[in-house]
Amino acid sequence: MRRKESLHKIEYIIEYTDLPAGSHLFEFSVDNAFMQQYHSDPLENNFNIQAEITLTKHNHSLQAVVKLKGTISVICDKCLVPYVYPIETESHLLIERGNPENSSDEILIIEENDNKINFSQYIYESISLALPYRIVPCEVFDNIECDQEVLKKIKEDLSDKNKSSIFAELLKNKFQQ
Repeated sequence: MRRKESLHKIEYIIEYTDLPAGSHLFEFSVDNAFMQQYHSDPLENNFNIQAEITLTKHNHSLQAVVKLKGTISVICDKCLVPYVYPIETESHLLIERGNPENSSDEILIIEENDNKINFSQYIYESISLALPYRIVPCEVFDNIECDQEVLKKIKEDLSDKNKSSIFAELLKNKFQQ
């Protein structure tokens, strides 16, 4: 029986109650260890992202600007070419007290008695939404070319095998190199 390793939970928490009114900058690094806590399968991507959270405290309200900038290594869904995909996003959040289940994309609601805000889930979701559903850098960026050898092999073997098994085999071979 294989023993499951326990992961140390990485959280990006800001305690705001003792902060004076005004803007406050917090910086966090997002890497594979952070992203791994949201996936049961091992990640094939390499995450290197900086998160900047500017928390502005007013007398009766909080606002946050969350900026994410960095790169994620990906593999083209079409031809398996590795590529470093740039990520850069900025979002604005109004932070209110109440029932957290009523949070939305623009409003983060925290418990009445909370004195801290955990931005972990929000950062994870922002990164996930910044990646395209279909990753084909060969079709989007001028400096990336499709791996013609892989495309030729897929085309040749399509008549002999199931496309998904070919793709799985090519992926396996690509990662073993």
